[in-house]
Amino acid sequence: SSDLYMDATNTKPNWNRGSHPRNNQIIRRRFPAYGMVGVKYVVTNPGEDLSALMYPVYHSNVMGIYELPKFTPYFSGSDCKVHATSRDEVEVRCLRPTTIVRLESFTPNWKASINGHPTEVSMYDGLFQSVEVPAGMSTVRFTYECPHGKWTVPMFWLGALGFVAVGAGELVARRNVPAHRAAKANPKVPLGAE
Repeated sequence: SSDLYMDATNTKPNWNRGSHPRNNQIIRRRFPAYGMVGVKYVVTNPGEDLSALMYPVYHSNVMGIYELPKFTPYFSGSDCKVHATSRDEVEVRCLRPTTIVRLESFTPNWKASINGHPTEVSMYDGLFQSVEVPAGMSTVRFTYECPHGKWTVPMFWLGALGFVAVGAGELVARRNVPAHRAAKANPKVPLGAE
């Protein structure tokens, strides 16, 4: 049997588009893994009936949308009441110090703070993010810091300034070329034919 996490997070495209019978088989095979990685809804073609596995939410002649009956919430923690205010912020009330898990791919560029104080973001289960929170009420905020991000805006303006300088230089150079002035004076005479 394959690894459920790898099965659910497989980004390989499904080339069997349309109402191909294999689509339903793929969804049924991966169904247990979808909920484990926080998938709440599945969009299908209109002819596919997955009501034996999921709750139908919407149907049209274009698509069907189903809700999984069990899914892992985006934020979770044991012995905690968890209230996500956005995808990047969560309020927790924990009975004891615990680990809060966020179902977002871990990269070292993610930063977090608890009640405004920086804290370490760790890898959880080889894929997701986690932070350690103290007992009691806490607000956890996640931010993504682009590597080399502090140089992005200055480099943009430097590049824009370079384009303006090249354009201005080109205009000055054209004004100082004698053949250019002659062509402006008599446009019917080809350049260099004088």
